[in-house]
Amino acid sequence: MFDTSETNFIHHYLGIRREFYRDKEIRQSHVAIYEAIFLHWNEMRWNNPVSIIREEIMKVARVGSKNTFVRCMHELSRWGYFRYLPSSSSNVTSMVEVYPLEVVAANVQRRVKSGKGSEPRPVKSGNGGGTAPVPEVGPYITNNINNANNTNGVNTATPTEDKIEQENVRNAKTKAGRGTPESLEEVIAFFLSINSTESEAAHFFHHYNAVDWVKGNNLPVKNWHSTAEAWLRNSRRFKALQPGGPTPGSLQTPGTPGVTKNYNIKL
Repeated sequence: MFDTSETNFIHHYLGIRREFYRDKEIRQSHVAIYEAIFLHWNEMRWNNPVSIIREEIMKVARVGSKNTFVRCMHELSRWGYFRYLPSSSSNVTSMVEVYPLEVVAANVQRRVKSGKGSEPRPVKSGNGGGTAPVPEVGPYITNNINNANNTNGVNTATPTEDKIEQENVRNAKTKAGRGTPESLEEVIAFFLSINSTESEAAHFFHHYNAVDWVKGNNLPVKNWHSTAEAWLRNSRRFKALQPGGPTPGSLQTPGTPGVTKNYNIKL
């Protein structure tokens, strides 16, 4: 009979968890049942042996099968975690003598070194017994779309000269106008190339140059060609919404045709 009156809860619990990790035969049902018994043992102030009630231990351990409980109890007893003393009478409770941590560690180490119980359990096949055969793993079959004999009909022909030329044009357009223009003359040349005017180019250049080439959403201009094209679209849309507005270069007041504004008259 072991003297376990001075058992330390944390030291014993953490040590048992380490032994569970080393023991390859331990399953979750074993862990749950041992922890339920350990908590009950602690409530009984480490008295050894300690009486247990099967229904209560099963409830705490969340084990619903009586057969599973009995099997795990006998296995834990045989593996050296405690000594299970089942009762043969319904009027007498079963007893468990819980082993100290150093005894459990020695029992587990002896089993691990001897190799008993350290091998994984065989998986039964569905044909009635034996060990399920390990399926043979063959080479992976890949669908190579670059294969000229591919039956999926994927076109893997090399790009034609026309496609290469189109790609070069797209790349040239992407690179053109990147960043900000170097001078007003560069902006005028671009505006004339897209059928706009010098005055519109100057208006665009001086506006963005004054705001340090930052757009209305406080983001810097990354491609001034794209920004200029958006400027022209917005400008045309704005003029279309004001059909009665003055024509560019005219000093006439809207709504009074033929009347010229005289700026020499004092207000």
